[in-house]
Order: sequence, then C-alpha cells, then structure tokens
Amino acid sequence: MTCKARWVQKTPKQNLPNIKSLLNKTTQEQFKNDVSRQLWDERILQSSDDISKIIISSLTTAAQRTLPPVTKKTGRNEIWKDDNHLNNLIKECYKTMQGSDRYKVLTKRIKTQVNALRKK
Repeated sequence: MTCKARWVQKTPKQNLPNIKSLLNKTTQEQFKNDVSRQLWDERILQSSDDISKIIISSLTTAAQRTLPPVTKKTGRNEIWKDDNHLNNLIKECYKTMQGSDRYKVLTKRIKTQVNALRKK
C-alpha cells in the first residue's frame, strides 16, 4: 500500500467558541436567553434520547450565535527582547572568538540569564 492510498483529506476545523467569554456577564445573559428560547421552542415531550439531542443542539447553536470564536496567538514569546543585560552579553559574545574560554563563559551566562527570564 502506498502513501497515496493511505492519504485521507482532512476536514477543515470549525471556529470553536471562546468559552472563557462566558465570564463576561452580558455574554452570559445572552447565552442563557438564547438557550432558554431554543429549549422553550422544542418543549414537546419525547424520549430521553430525543431530549438529549435537543439539549445538545440548542447548546451548540446558542454557543455559535452568542460566543465569539477562539483567536489563535500569532506573536512569539520574546521574553529577552527588552532585557538590557542579556542583550549586552549577546553583543559581547558576538565580538569574542568562538572556542575561547571567554566565549564559553559568556554563553553560560547567556543561558543562565535566559532561564532566569523564563522563570519570571
């Protein structure tokens, strides 16, 4: 079996609702009202399977209507960008010759400074 035979086309991902937006009181009220309106419309007595499907569908449609979609973080985390001490160490490291004892000391200092910045 070749790789072409195993290939399956991927389905595009849906924009998932941002659940953290429910912490906002106005969004929370809109979501509650939308869910209650949809459940009120579908209040015909049916079997438990049908009721669970109705509840699931009303929750998903209310979430799609009221909650904003999740946004991806595109920026990189550059924790050392504004650190003057680390930037000075890097500049000094560029000026020294690789393989020298001074270069090894500087690279160790750079690594410890980066680790210290990551812990902050």
